[in-house]
Amino acid sequence: MKITRNIICDGCKGTGSKSGVSSKCKGCDGNGIRVEVQAQGFMRIQRQVVCPVCKGRGDTVSEADKCTKCTGDRVVQDSKIITVEIQKGMKWNEAVSFYGEADQAPDCMPGALIFVLKPKQPETTKFERKGNDLLLKVDVPLIDALTGIKHVVKHLDDRDILLTYNEPINPSDILVVSNQGMPIVGQPDKFGDLVVQFSIIFPSELSSEQRKALLNIFPRIDPKVPSGTKTYNLKKPKKGKASNQHQYQEENGSEDEGRPQVQCAQQ
Repeated sequence: MKITRNIICDGCKGTGSKSGVSSKCKGCDGNGIRVEVQAQGFMRIQRQVVCPVCKGRGDTVSEADKCTKCTGDRVVQDSKIITVEIQKGMKWNEAVSFYGEADQAPDCMPGALIFVLKPKQPETTKFERKGNDLLLKVDVPLIDALTGIKHVVKHLDDRDILLTYNEPINPSDILVVSNQGMPIVGQPDKFGDLVVQFSIIFPSELSSEQRKALLNIFPRIDPKVPSGTKTYNLKKPKKGKASNQHQYQEENGSEDEGRPQVQCAQQ
């Protein structure tokens, strides 16, 4: 990356003058700051400000003696190329520091130039990073949830990987593929895990034939109903009342409480 910073003027060695001689600033008596007094009603307020004559340096250079390269500012702008090495597995907001590469000033040690990692544009990936692990949420139809899945995923490095599981999958089940997460910094042969969380897509309705076929496979055991029990038919809420249902779940806990939650290793 190309950066621009202030460096000590090599024409005057940071003195700001051709002769290398400066005189004490008369505006602040060489202190670099001066006291201003401001009257407000019956009160007088004092405050310290940077001297505008010497800009806080404490000395000045005459116009005739000013350095022609920096015009008395003692520093000049310089551009250079900095090579920033991004290691595999680094995270957003991590910093890469270059000590002594910040702005220079006379009689001061230069600070560090710090690069903070940010994405160039909003991320559109379906993966979510959790430490060194990657979380992937997958929607599967009911038939796959009952009989097993074969699911192709395009990984972050453009590899196609096939995820398979031959057992029934419950809603919000979490399965893991070892060593298919993010690279671990400083350990080139080690990776986090790929954590897959499933959501089941249930059919909105069943035909009588489908219902009959399912009951043949999974026989239903009806409960014993005491005599005199009144029957109430369940129905979906009307439009506009769905928010009440969500509010009830938030106040009383959702149906997923008590189930295993994603717990990924943090570095």
